[in-house]
Amino acid sequence: MHDLNRIANCSGVVFTRTTAGLQHHATAWCVGPGEWITAWPGDEPDEPVGGLSLMLARDGSVHPLSGWEYDGGVVGLRGPDIGVALAVHPEGAVLHKRDRLFAFGYPDMIDHPTIRLARRELTPELYFPYFCPWTLQGHLCLFTSTDGFLTGRCYPGMLGGAVLAEDGTVVGVLLGGEASPDHPPLTRFRRLA
Repeated sequence: MHDLNRIANCSGVVFTRTTAGLQHHATAWCVGPGEWITAWPGDEPDEPVGGLSLMLARDGSVHPLSGWEYDGGVVGLRGPDIGVALAVHPEGAVLHKRDRLFAFGYPDMIDHPTIRLARRELTPELYFPYFCPWTLQGHLCLFTSTDGFLTGRCYPGMLGGAVLAEDGTVVGVLLGGEASPDHPPLTRFRRLA
């Protein structure tokens, strides 16, 4: 069983502030001192996305993000040095079909009915109590040279979350999935192992 508190303490939500309030973009996780990994929806932006902030899941504190580095849907950013990080699977490690995997992320709760009922200008302080870590537990069912597909559904906002092996090391980054009423849900992730 994975230690959700350990993972949450190394994670947060990437957001921007707009005139309408907060916009929840993705989940991010710490890979080293001041180094954060996430993913970005859609195609690569023409220029680095500015004005990004990170709300830490462990205490709700808000920190600016900088240093946008985009590579095939995965984004590296500079942020707070929180003193802990998630370990990445050793280089050269191999994933096999049916390997048990576990994915962790924070769904976008901004438009959820529980928040909408008490809607006023949504600040980080008002949003933090609604952070709900969501997990996918399944197995690797398909893979290509760069991506894998995990059984289960990835909800908006979980994009960028860590995909972990049974030993707790990160093997990938959630890239999302397409919901279909006619097919079992699959979640795509960029393989790091």
